[in-house]
Amino acid sequence: MDYLPVLALSIDEHSFRGQDMMITITCVWPERRLIAILPDDRLKTLEKFLKELPASVRRRIKAVCIDFKEGWRKLIKRVLPGVRVMVDHLHALKDANRRVDEARLIEQQVTGQRIPRWPLVKKEEDLTERQAA
Repeated sequence: MDYLPVLALSIDEHSFRGQDMMITITCVWPERRLIAILPDDRLKTLEKFLKELPASVRRRIKAVCIDFKEGWRKLIKRVLPGVRVMVDHLHALKDANRRVDEARLIEQQVTGQRIPRWPLVKKEEDLTERQAA
């Protein structure tokens, strides 16, 4: 029997040139390559695509990287049981930055003092003199 490597996928949504949202599915392991561009971002479209993958391919998928969409996570767990679902690190960083900014704005409203954003999100060595002050 030939050895078939495990697969890891990345599922994300995109809008090209302001068009309607669509889903891209990329293989990120063992070789990075685009697998599909789905015509819209509906759960039914993603579910249909995943279910139409040959069973031999579905069995090889061990991990799927997504954004924070709970609907996607539930769908993947249902259609690909046993697959590890994780959040894309870029989406996690974006969410963390958003939460830091929200906390900064609340603190600014409570104290009445201006709190600059950059010192909270940039590395200290990357701050300009003004930002560091």
